[in-house]
Amino acid sequence: KMLGIEPEKKRKNPFNRVATDDVYYFITYYGDIEQDDCEDDTLCEVCNHFNDEQFAQQVALHQLLYRRLLKFAYDNECEDNQIWGGNGIEHWTIRYNFEDRSFEPNWSAEYKYGGVYFSDREGAKRAINEVIIPFVKEHPDFVW
Repeated sequence: KMLGIEPEKKRKNPFNRVATDDVYYFITYYGDIEQDDCEDDTLCEVCNHFNDEQFAQQVALHQLLYRRLLKFAYDNECEDNQIWGGNGIEHWTIRYNFEDRSFEPNWSAEYKYGGVYFSDREGAKRAINEVIIPFVKEHPDFVW
């Protein structure tokens, strides 16, 4: 404060329920963001009630990309259906490299993170080229 620098504002929880008659945002079954001001307990219960429109948009985009990647894996028979747990089997997923702004296949045999896994490196590489790169071009506001 003495230097004239304001501390960074802490972002409010985007899931906090808004006051009655205030506007909130939700993801429709078409994947669009809509707003409403009527109370809806069901939307709150399923974590589809946001007080921040941009946050809701990012959630919708992440969900869409997840479904497209999962569909790609099953359509191309490269879904990871191997057993996890210390057996040395490679499970392939896609990671974003922030340093060079690229997508790359990455594997793990021990740690499973959220996301879609593929049966091999080639499936992950194809998903990058056929799903992720076109998706990012289609949605330039998407934040990985």
